[in-house]
Amino acid sequence: MKRFQFSEFPINGAEFEDYCYSFSERYGEDSTVFKTVDEEFIKNSFKGPTWCDALNDLRERLINRGFTNEVEQMDLEFEKEMRSKLSETSPYCGETVREIRLRPLQRERFG
Repeated sequence: MKRFQFSEFPINGAEFEDYCYSFSERYGEDSTVFKTVDEEFIKNSFKGPTWCDALNDLRERLINRGFTNEVEQMDLEFEKEMRSKLSETSPYCGETVREIRLRPLQRERFG
């Protein structure tokens, strides 16, 4: 399994949830794979400090439970969608979404 790296793939919580719900959209709410996603999402805390780590952890758990093909299919679609989204340029600052998300927080400036 290819692991996503936060430096290349700085996703947020909403995008992590989109990945989870994409299984429902593709396979249906009554599918075994979506029920497994739902179960893992609700009962487990995920490893790591970033949503990218949580995504990798969920993917690994699904693969360990026999959903390799489903994860690979979702990964292809999700990665394509996210790469497009992260490469969009902000009209306000001229930086890409990826660059903005990787910027250090600037709380100190605002006291």
